Amino acid sequence: MNISRNLLMCICLVLMVGCNKTDENIDKSSPILDRNNYVLEINRISERPDVQFPTDALTENNYEEVNEGLHYAITISSNGQTITIEPGAITGRRLSDIEESLFFELDGGVFAEGRFIVWTTENNIEAELTIYGSGVPIIKSERGYLFPE
Repeated sequence: MNISRNLLMCICLVLMVGCNKTDENIDKSSPILDRNNYVLEINRISERPDVQFPTDALTENNYEEVNEGLHYAITISSNGQTITIEPGAITGRRLSDIEESLFFELDGGVFAEGRFIVWTTENNIEAELTIYGSGVPIIKSERGYLFPE
């Protein structure tokens, strides 16, 4: 009986410690983003691109260059797990790092979700802000350079 009780206590302790881990405890630092605050300066826009699904990847051919002075304030949590995009109070969480890029799923402040992807080119950090639609897969996608604030 004593062995069973001790075994049960050990199992409970392991479960309690394991369940106590939160995203705050997990270090998801990234060599791409080493700060918390950025500005996304938009230089390419795609309005309602011809795609079948919201998750379809867009190519540079889907975009038109713009010089309208559009920009967003990007805040990434200290553990790299959450993102806030202003204006609009858009929020999301980091899902994965794919092929040297960071992928955030946007689910706050948008009607039908969206994505925020960050990647590096030769000398720059670039990002894509894509808002999914209802009735159309993608309402709008914007790309540009990401600069530390």
